[in-house]
Amino acid sequence: MRLLIATLAVLGMTGCVLLPDASAQERPADAATVLDLLKARGLPIGETVTYTAESDPNKLLGRPGGYASKVAWRDSRVTPDTEMGVSAGGSVEMFDTVESARARKEYVSKIAASSPLFSEYTFVQGRIVVRVSHDLTPEQAEQYAAVLRDLPS
Repeated sequence: MRLLIATLAVLGMTGCVLLPDASAQERPADAATVLDLLKARGLPIGETVTYTAESDPNKLLGRPGGYASKVAWRDSRVTPDTEMGVSAGGSVEMFDTVESARARKEYVSKIAASSPLFSEYTFVQGRIVVRVSHDLTPEQAEQYAAVLRDLPS
């Protein structure tokens, strides 16, 4: 206890302030947790879906080289006539490794570059891949990227 008081006194005299850093935050456990964080930051997320191995449209959930969890949502700024998924708003894919997440981003980016039909914004932070609709403006897509950058990887 005396050591704590002495440390605080020294820090107070030197003007140092200890601030919590992002690494002290708990890493999100799965894609649904990331979605909750996006909602908590006020992003316009409407209807959501949490995929299972059976319902995943890409058939990657839980499979070798695939993601460990995935969610998708509708962004209220996107025209609602599109099917649920990235084109309707976005998705979060959580991988077991950073390398797998990066590989997924590279793969999706190559497909997006092949045709405007497949264009989207794709962001990676650690094991998390966030993909958002190309119907969003760059400034709107950046709102998702900003939240992602604040997460511990």
